Amino acid sequence: MRENTMKPDCPISSEGTAMSTINSPVLIFAVSALLLSGCASAPPAAPIYKTVLIAPDDNLLGDCTVGAPPGQEAYKAASMKQREEMLVDVIDKGYRNAFLCNERWQKVRQWKLLEMKNYQQGG
Repeated sequence: MRENTMKPDCPISSEGTAMSTINSPVLIFAVSALLLSGCASAPPAAPIYKTVLIAPDDNLLGDCTVGAPPGQEAYKAASMKQREEMLVDVIDKGYRNAFLCNERWQKVRQWKLLEMKNYQQGG
C-alpha cells in the first residue's frame, strides 16, 4: 500500500491532475458546443429583388402643339404679300414641327407600351 502524501488543503492528489477532477466528456462537449455554435448560426438573409417599371409620365408623352400666328399689330402693319408670307411660314413650321414631334412621341409611346407589357409578364 502506498502512502498518502497529499496535503489536506490541496485539491490535487499525488496520483492525478486537475483535469481528472473534471468530467472529461462534459468538458469535450462544452468546448465542442462553443466551437460549433458559429457554424450553426443562421446565414445572412438573401437580398430581395423587385422589378420596377420606369416609364415617362403620360403628360410628357402628349402630342406637340402648333405655334401661334403672328401678333395682331405686326400683321396689320404688314403688306398683303408680307401677311401671306407670315401665315404660310407659321403654317409650314407648325405642321413640320408637329409632324416630327408626333412621330417621335409615337415611338416613345410604343416603347412605353412594350415596357408595360414586359412588366406585367414579370420579365
